Amino acid sequence: MQDSYDVIVVGSGMGAVTAAPLLARAGLSVLVVERAQAPGGYAHAFRRGPYVFDPAVHSIVDPSLFDGLLEHLGVRDQCTLLPTDRLYKAALPDMAIDLPLTTSEEFVGIHANAFPRHAHEIRAFFELCERIHREAHTLPAKVSLRDLDAVSQRLPLVFRYRKSTLAEVLDEHFSDERVKLACSAMGLLLGLPPSRLSFQTFTQMLYGYIGNGAFYVQGGAEELVHALVTALERAGGELLLGTGVERVLVEDRRAVGVELEGGERIRAGAVISNADALQTFHRLVGAEHLPARFLRGLARLQPSVSGFSVYAATRADLCAAGTSHMVFSWPSWDSDAAYAASFGGRPGSMIAYVPTMVDSTLAPPGEHIVCSIAFAPYDLGAPWAEEKGRYEEMLLAETDRLLPGFRDGLTFADSGTPLTLERFSLNHRGAIYGWENTPEHTASKRPSHATPIDGLYLAGQWTQPGAGFLRATVSGVHTAQLVMQGLGCADGARFAHPNLPPLH
Repeated sequence: MQDSYDVIVVGSGMGAVTAAPLLARAGLSVLVVERAQAPGGYAHAFRRGPYVFDPAVHSIVDPSLFDGLLEHLGVRDQCTLLPTDRLYKAALPDMAIDLPLTTSEEFVGIHANAFPRHAHEIRAFFELCERIHREAHTLPAKVSLRDLDAVSQRLPLVFRYRKSTLAEVLDEHFSDERVKLACSAMGLLLGLPPSRLSFQTFTQMLYGYIGNGAFYVQGGAEELVHALVTALERAGGELLLGTGVERVLVEDRRAVGVELEGGERIRAGAVISNADALQTFHRLVGAEHLPARFLRGLARLQPSVSGFSVYAATRADLCAAGTSHMVFSWPSWDSDAAYAASFGGRPGSMIAYVPTMVDSTLAPPGEHIVCSIAFAPYDLGAPWAEEKGRYEEMLLAETDRLLPGFRDGLTFADSGTPLTLERFSLNHRGAIYGWENTPEHTASKRPSHATPIDGLYLAGQWTQPGAGFLRATVSGVHTAQLVMQGLGCADGARFAHPNLPPLH
C-alpha cells in the first residue's frame, strides 16, 4: 500500500466496484478500502453448508449493459450471466397472475385478460408507464436552470408526473382496488405502498425489466463483484479488506485523503464514498466542514425501510409446481394496510425468491434455495433477539402457502433482522434502499455525486440515480466520469453504452 493515490474509494458496494476499475483503467492509481473481509456490500453472498445465499441481490435488470461493462473492462469471461424468461408471479388475495418476461404487448394483455371489464384502462395505464420510461431514460442526471425549459418541453410527461405517487396515477385510471393492486404489483420491489411510491421510479423499474431483460449471475451476485475486482487489480488498482475508514481528511474545504482505523493517513486527489450518506457526512466528514444549507437538506431526507429475511432450502420440486423465481404476496387488496401490518408486529406483504429456478449451482442437486423477505421496522417495540423466532415461523408458514410442499421438504432455515442488515452494511437502521423511493427522493432529488467538499464524491444507492443493483452500478459509472473530469483524464477511457442514462 502506498502513502498516496489519485483516488481512494470508501466501501466496496456496487457503485464502488464499478467506479474503481473504470478509474484504474483510465490510468489513475486507485485504492478501495473495505472494513469487511470480502467486497460487495449487499452484493456479497454468504454460505451455509452447501447453500449459497444472496442476502439482497436477486434478479438483475439489463444484461446488455452489464455485458458491455464487463467487456469494456476486459473481464467478460470472469462470470456467467444467466437470462430468465420469467418476470414474477403476483399472489393476490383470491387470484394469481403469472407474468413471463416478454414483450410489453403480452405483459399488458395478461393483465387485460385477467380483468376484461377494465382492459381499456389497463392498456392506457401501461402505455403511460412505457412512455414515461422512455422519456426518463433520456433525462440527464443534472439539468441546469438555463436548459430547464427546453428539457421540460422535450420531456413533458416526466415533468408532469415527476411529483406523482403511483397511487395518484392509479386513481386516474381505475376505481377497482383489485385492478390497482394487480397493475402495481412490481412496486413491492421498491419498499413502499403505491400511496407513497414514486410513479416515475416504478415505471423505470418495470419497463427496465420488460424492455431490457433480466438475469442472474451464476454462483451469486458476488461473482460479478469478483470480476470487477479482477479488473481493478489487473489495471493496477488495490483492494484493502478488513480495514475501516475513520474519517475523510478535509483541508480548505477539499477532500485530500482518508484516515484508516489505527490512525494511518493516506493522501488522495479525490475520495469516493460508497458508504451510507449519513455516515459519510456526519461521521467521516463532520458537520463542521459542511454548509448549513446542505445539512438542512440532508436532514429532510428519509432513509428507507428495513426488512426481515428467511433463508431456506427445500427438497420440494418447485419446478414441477410451476413456481416463478420471484413471487409477490399480499394478505389483502389494501396495499396500505398490508404495508402498515409490517410495522405492527407481523409481516404484511412479502417477496419470495427462488434463484435456483435459474441457477441450479446454488444448492445441491434436487434442492432449491428460497429467500423470503418482508419489510420490518428497526424498532419493533421488543428486542429482535426475542422476536426473531416468531417472525421466522410466520415467514416460513407464508412461504409454504405460496410454494406448496416447501416446508415438507425443508432442509435448512436461518433468518436475518434489521439489526443484521445494519451490522452487515452499516446502513442507517438497516435501510435496504438507501433513501426511500418517494417522489421527494427520486433521481436528481437524491444527493448529487459531487458534494459540497471539493474532491469528495458519492457512489451507490444513497446518491443518484437511485436504489437497486442497476442504479448503484450506473452511479459508479457516472461518479467515475466526474472524477475523470476533475483529474483531467482523457475521454477515451470512458465507458459508453446505449442503455446508460446520460450524466449531462
